[in-house]
Amino acid sequence: MTEKADLLTKALQDELVRGITILPSTGAFSHHESSTLFMVINRVELYEMERCCS
Repeated sequence: MTEKADLLTKALQDELVRGITILPSTGAFSHHESSTLFMVINRVELYEMERCCS
């Protein structure tokens, strides 16, 4: 979940060249609106994603 979906999506797509689904989400406790990013990756891409976006 993130409030910076556009920025994070661009960074992930530039690094991994993968499709990403953006789902609007609301916190059950806080009722705070944000976005949930959904992307299927393999183990190698997990390392690349962590390096890219940490």
